Amino acid sequence: MNKNDIRARIAATANPKPRLVDSIPEWGDFYIRPAVVGDIEDAGPEVDQRTRVAIGVANSVCDETGALVFDRKNPEDMAVLLGLPNSLIAKLSQAIDGSSVNTTEKAQELGNA
Repeated sequence: MNKNDIRARIAATANPKPRLVDSIPEWGDFYIRPAVVGDIEDAGPEVDQRTRVAIGVANSVCDETGALVFDRKNPEDMAVLLGLPNSLIAKLSQAIDGSSVNTTEKAQELGNA
């Protein structure tokens, strides 16, 4: 396989389309945009795990066109996201990647215990 073929296959997976989430009754229907490399921010060690989780939510929740609902640089948006209960973060985590957050250890890892 030549490098152009490899490049074309990789490029075809860039910028995935938003997915409808309807499995969190408390929030109604909304969309999530899969995380992409461009979302990675060098927040440094001074940013705690809770803030990293809030940034992850801000980078994921979007409308049907992929426009983000929350701005990770807006203190009011971050205050909302930091105030979300662990039970809803667990549901969101499951909606995003099919994982489940049912243990105290996983909740602590997400910074919501």
